[in-house]
Amino acid sequence: MSPEQFIRRFRILIVLTWTIPPVFGLGVLIYIGMFTSAQMLSILSNPLEPAFIIASLLFALWYFKRFACPICAFLRDRSPENAENAVRRIRRFTLDFWVIFLVYLIVAPTTVIVSAQLYAGFQPLPLDWFRIHLVALIVSIIVGLPIFFKVLDLFGKVLHGVTLKKPHVTVKLKVFLIGALVPLLVDTMLVQYYWASTGYFTAETFGVWLLLEVLAIAGSIIFVRSFGQSLRPLQQVIGLRTSLLDMDLSRLASQSTDELGVLSEEFRKLLEDLKVHNRMLEINNRILRFTGTDASMAEVVNMILDTCQSAVGGDMIFLILHDAERNELVGVAQTGAPYNPTGHFRLPLNERSMAALIFNNGKTTAISDCNSDSRVSREMVARFSVRSALGTPLIAEGRAIGVMMSITRKSVHDYSDREIMLMEGFAHEAALVVNSRMLQERSARAERRYEQLNQLAPDAIFLLDANLRLLEVNAAAARLLGEQPGHLHGRNLADFVAGDMRDLQRLVEGAEEGATSHFEASVVRADGARVAVEIHANRPMPDEPLIQAFIRDISVIQQSREALYHLAHHDPLTTLPNRLLFHDRMEHALELARREGKQVAVLFLDLDRFKNINDTLGHPTGDKLLQEVAKRIKSLIREQDTLSRLGGDEFLLLIEQLGDTREAVMVAQKLLEAFVQPFAVEGHELYLSASIGISVFPVDGQNGATLVRNADMAMYRAKEQGRNNYQFYTQKLTDSAVERVALETALRRALERGELLLHYQPQIDLNSGALVGAEALIRWQHPEMGLVLPGRFIHLADESGLTQPIGEWVLFSACEQMRLWREQGFDLPRIAINLSGQQLQKKGIVEQVQRVLRETGMEPSRLELEITESFIMRQADEAIDMLKRLKKTGVQLAIDDFGTGYSSLSYLKRLPVHKLKIDRSFVQGIPQDSNDAAITRAIIALGRSMQLTVIAEGVETEQQRDFLHAEGCDEGQGYYYSRPVSGADFLSAWRR
Repeated sequence: MSPEQFIRRFRILIVLTWTIPPVFGLGVLIYIGMFTSAQMLSILSNPLEPAFIIASLLFALWYFKRFACPICAFLRDRSPENAENAVRRIRRFTLDFWVIFLVYLIVAPTTVIVSAQLYAGFQPLPLDWFRIHLVALIVSIIVGLPIFFKVLDLFGKVLHGVTLKKPHVTVKLKVFLIGALVPLLVDTMLVQYYWASTGYFTAETFGVWLLLEVLAIAGSIIFVRSFGQSLRPLQQVIGLRTSLLDMDLSRLASQSTDELGVLSEEFRKLLEDLKVHNRMLEINNRILRFTGTDASMAEVVNMILDTCQSAVGGDMIFLILHDAERNELVGVAQTGAPYNPTGHFRLPLNERSMAALIFNNGKTTAISDCNSDSRVSREMVARFSVRSALGTPLIAEGRAIGVMMSITRKSVHDYSDREIMLMEGFAHEAALVVNSRMLQERSARAERRYEQLNQLAPDAIFLLDANLRLLEVNAAAARLLGEQPGHLHGRNLADFVAGDMRDLQRLVEGAEEGATSHFEASVVRADGARVAVEIHANRPMPDEPLIQAFIRDISVIQQSREALYHLAHHDPLTTLPNRLLFHDRMEHALELARREGKQVAVLFLDLDRFKNINDTLGHPTGDKLLQEVAKRIKSLIREQDTLSRLGGDEFLLLIEQLGDTREAVMVAQKLLEAFVQPFAVEGHELYLSASIGISVFPVDGQNGATLVRNADMAMYRAKEQGRNNYQFYTQKLTDSAVERVALETALRRALERGELLLHYQPQIDLNSGALVGAEALIRWQHPEMGLVLPGRFIHLADESGLTQPIGEWVLFSACEQMRLWREQGFDLPRIAINLSGQQLQKKGIVEQVQRVLRETGMEPSRLELEITESFIMRQADEAIDMLKRLKKTGVQLAIDDFGTGYSSLSYLKRLPVHKLKIDRSFVQGIPQDSNDAAITRAIIALGRSMQLTVIAEGVETEQQRDFLHAEGCDEGQGYYYSRPVSGADFLSAWRR
């Protein structure tokens, strides 16, 4: 309320107080017959009465305006001083108001009587003076009381928020004035009206009236006393000089049954709850103040026990916490015992006990008599002599962490709502404190572990600000930079990182945005050495502008990475680029050639007869020879060209920026000339030659794989042309290679599909003409090409690894045929089978022969195994040992193609063989070719001198047969006697 609003309302109420009573009073005087209307008009028309009314009104306005000045000042400035002045002024209002108003009530009737005498001819009697003053008093008080109360209500609005030490007007006074005085005044007015109307008023009548007035006053006083009894609790509060929480609340007990009594009782209960909450606040404040110190967990727990006992009471207090690892409740503290984190006692959650019940249910539980309650543990009751118990769960972060309990020992105790409320409130605060301290201890342990890990970490760890200044470093960081930790604080990380600073800046920006980023760089140590490192960075705390950088020494990793890269892209023997690196460089060369319109040449180089060196001198010598070959070739090529070793004795050469194919020819000729000079390896002078295939981009292929494949085919053509030459790729080579691949694929399936078969060619005794044996020769019944002779597919079998399974099939099938012939009554003396070098190199060949003989029931002496001379000479010692083992099985052994393998007589005499087989190349020229005839005579003579049977293959004419017979050859085989035929045809032709 503003000062203007207050003074306006206050003036209106004063004006009404001084104007309404004259109007009503003069009207009542006319009504009861004291004055006539003419007399009243004469009184009011003369100046005495109006002048008095106006003067008294002006005086009242002047006085009460001055009276209201301190109140207006308070409304303008609600300072404590102005508030005190306003309260003091208002406290005087009742006295000032009624003194001035009652003076006005005394003087006003006098002015009326005087005016009536002077101007209306009225002659008043003493009784008239009494009656007029009584009317003025009654009317003014009846009118003034409501206005007086309105002014008090106006003051109440003004003093809103100001604490009053005592009431200005009591409720009892208001009730008395309204409930007793006003009815009396009204009754007196009625009596006076009766008196004036009838003129009859005797002593008896006056006595009855007086008696009634006394009874009315007595009844009002009794009512006021009863009302005062109802107000007595509130008066106790109003007259209190101390805090409500310190008073004896029993004084607020209600002494009446009316609404005020109910209000008093509710107020008392409210104060009791307030005292409980105030006690809880005191406990909370004490706990919070204590937890703000560096007290240990033991001190915190002891404080909680003491505070709980002083607040809740009880003979013993228990603090029981949950052990999550063992799922048990642990009594860590109890009254009269020190804090024990391992527990004074332990209670399993699945066994009966009051603590387990409270923890599992999460509800406060009070038990008055524990001896008769089944929810408690008998052991715990007996151990601590428990009579009554009150417990509540400790809840923190939405979960139970333990139980707080209070027990009594001496007698049964019924716990009140106040005690339960105090226990629950205390347990809530205690749970927060205990959980907080537990978290602090775990955090402290984690920090210590982190600090230990930080200092023991092998990686360098830096804590940086936003400007990359070093705030903290670990021991590994100091070792990495070669500085003392104390010398690093405040320095900038950029001072140690070598390289592009933009990478470091991007790292910092990424870390500030919350991402974990990293890059590789080098750091410069204090001694100037550079160390390859990997730098990671992140923000460990999002609310702080700090950056944590991890720097790892990757110099060893980088060396290993480079070594692995070299191993992955280079041949370990010659250190030349391997196939992978060769193809990468070739793709780059091809892309460059496409842009510039140049050519690229691929040279596929294969060493001729390199296998002989490995077989004779051993693989270590062969490896060193390959190294020398790589060095010699590399010395002849340009820096920009790439020489690669594919494996074995195969090399690839990539010639970039080729202007003309003649340049490739020049390189190929230079390489061939390089092999003219011998290679000195471990005391040996070794001569080599090479076959080179050439393919050229873009004529011979558009990609690297095609170029290499075509150069490979060209190399094979060079070998077919006699080796030690170079050949360019042609389309015919591709067609041949495609056919070769198709044939190899079909051959793999031929064995599975049963397309292979054996034909048999007879062997004849040249002296008697009798059949002495047969040679089993393999054929392939191709579904499209028909009957395929071995010359077209045997070499494919050798190259594709099919020799072993095909050879085993031939051996078994030939022996099985011998068994079938014997069952059919055809007794062939022997059957000859060719064994390839790959079969003989197999360790289990002897066991394989024995197994086949055993399964087919064939006599070993009837089986003749033919071994090529070239295989025996390549691996003489191993061959001799193998042939000796085969001979022990009882089979016959023959040297096939004798005369083509450059046999050494020193080895030949050691061979455990039975027969020499003259190659068809010598038989075809006899008797016309003198050289073939001479060689044939020499072989026959050699065989006879070594007591070996000699057989000639390829006998096609009678002259050849006669020559061989005349020279003493024992046996013959060829078209002259029969072409190779199937087993059935052979049986039909030769069974006698």
